[in-house]
Amino acid sequence: MSKLSELVNTVAMACRRDVLLKTLAATEWNLSHAADVLGMADASALRREIFRAGLRPEWQAAHKRGDIRTGTATKPRPAVTFEQIVDALR
Repeated sequence: MSKLSELVNTVAMACRRDVLLKTLAATEWNLSHAADVLGMADASALRREIFRAGLRPEWQAAHKRGDIRTGTATKPRPAVTFEQIVDALR
């Protein structure tokens, strides 16, 4: 693999991690809502992407804080769009 390809892959992964973290924060770690915002199939697909992106420590910290809940949501979803996430990255 060329140095350019390695750099592109590194930058792409950093961007992916940033988008995931900003989306999770904006949706208060509501995985179903975050998956919807990102156009993903479901919360399981998002969870796999979180781990693939190397965000297991962040996941564990959020879980420990009680930010990630299972079952039926007890509070309304934050009003977040993909466009808002992109704007936050700029």
